[in-house]
Amino acid sequence: MRHARNADKPAWTATFGARTPVEIIAAFTDALTDPSTPADTGADPYAPLREAKWDTPHHLYGLASPDGIALVEHLGSTDGDLWLIKTAVTQGPTIWRAYVTGSTPAHLITAVTRSLADQTPVARDPSRIPGFARDRMSVSTRRVPAADLASALERRVSTLTARHTTPPAAVPPHVPRRAVPADPPAPVCAPPNAPGTVPCPHPPARTRTATTWPSASFSESSPSPCPCPTWPGWAATSPPG
Repeated sequence: MRHARNADKPAWTATFGARTPVEIIAAFTDALTDPSTPADTGADPYAPLREAKWDTPHHLYGLASPDGIALVEHLGSTDGDLWLIKTAVTQGPTIWRAYVTGSTPAHLITAVTRSLADQTPVARDPSRIPGFARDRMSVSTRRVPAADLASALERRVSTLTARHTTPPAAVPPHVPRRAVPADPPAPVCAPPNAPGTVPCPHPPARTRTATTWPSASFSESSPSPCPCPTWPGWAATSPPG
């Protein structure tokens, strides 16, 4: 696995052997793709190993597991530094190994060493365990439902996908709108003291005309209609003459 150099970070490389446990590789890639992982803050890859009681072996550098099978070393040279992870039994061949350049972000290397120090049992097909390592491990057998095995990959994909789910946008607080005052009620023609009404400003009017020449006469016009809406069941009338 290689990461190209960019404007502010150097290139780095991580190499895992063919027999590297999948949990070790997954720890590295999960940390690499985790969107919540903060910028590198100088994590110490040795810290998880010291917490698990790993110690420096004689005549070697780095830290070795309590059973002596796994070794983690931070090597330096004029060409740069390198992290070496190796597992092997005494007087036997190497089981698997991994190399990570020193320019690799420290939190990625720490994810690998944390997984390496984890004592949680892992599921394995007994026929795929290397024979020369069987006497250095505790093995217990139990039946696992086929459905659990069939859905294992789907569950893992769902878990990783959930890390990239965008949270819903925050809903702004509700601000009540200011009440707009209603228009005053229009005048309504109604009988005196009718409930919910006001006096009509347009009382019907009657025009009277009187003449004295050449003879006295008197005339009266019809009342003008009221422009207001009338009260239901009642019509405006002319005032008495």
